[in-house]
Amino acid sequence: MSENLTVSEGTSQSATPEASQGVSTGTSAVSEREPLLTPEFLGQLERLRLMSKKVFLGRLKGERRSRKRGVSIEFADYRDYSKGDDLRFLDWNIYGRLDRLFTKLFHEEEDLSIYLLVDSSASMDTGQPSKYTFGRRMAAALAYIGLVGLDRVGLAAAGGDNFYWHRPQRGRGQLHKVIRFLETVPGGGTTHLQAAARQLVIRQSRGGVVVLISDLFDTEGFSEALKALLQGGNDVYILHVLSPQERHPEFAGALRLLDVETDEPVEISVTPELIKSYRNRLLAFCSEIEKTCTKRGAHYLQAVSDADPSLIVCESLKRMGLVT
Repeated sequence: MSENLTVSEGTSQSATPEASQGVSTGTSAVSEREPLLTPEFLGQLERLRLMSKKVFLGRLKGERRSRKRGVSIEFADYRDYSKGDDLRFLDWNIYGRLDRLFTKLFHEEEDLSIYLLVDSSASMDTGQPSKYTFGRRMAAALAYIGLVGLDRVGLAAAGGDNFYWHRPQRGRGQLHKVIRFLETVPGGGTTHLQAAARQLVIRQSRGGVVVLISDLFDTEGFSEALKALLQGGNDVYILHVLSPQERHPEFAGALRLLDVETDEPVEISVTPELIKSYRNRLLAFCSEIEKTCTKRGAHYLQAVSDADPSLIVCESLKRMGLVT
């Protein structure tokens, strides 16, 4: 696996992944007639917020209620008074009844850091509809939710030996930069998830929610990439994207297949038995990934590229607890 990634850094004004050389753009460009986020979809996202099941230290008081105890506006619990506690938070009503001093504890509100890593390798830029286009729509949707919620949102895309980075920013006004980044980052190259995960972790200023959007077709496997993403206590979500054709292939007869990432040809004779074997292996592949995620405390969701992104966000990710 290559660790020598070519890195393109986003600036505070814009990210320009197209400036990096040596990557095939394939068919990854998003047509202006097919926006990543439609007005109707934006209206649905407006009411949502991103959540985390882990506690992170925020720099600013945002719109997030964490389980960390601190001073804020929402009561959480009591504890016995200790010398040095702020007398403003003593509960005198309980003292009057029990003749004991208790200090009030409050939920502290904090902003959340969101990191979205999109697999931009050649295998993602296949399928009808394209897995890459679907993945970028999902990244755009989650980024918008985070920006509206005053969270810090960072984006990355990785394919071949290239890693494109749009550093975390806050506020609804950053959406056009996010869309520009996602619309222009080129697709192509082989899949190196572990290297991409390490590049992302290096750039994190603090832990947060990490969402990897990928088909996970990596010859080096997935386990080490997940291990890298979990560093620093990140709350990791894996959105596993497959195309309808990968889920239900309709090939027949003698075929010569070409690997889109390595250009290696494979000649096969497609029979009902072969299709059955393929489906069983695909199910085992997905099951193993899900088990790995569960074992290590990550969250796994499979999505098909012809699915309605609004249903994935507003229903599936809600059930998982990523959005509320």
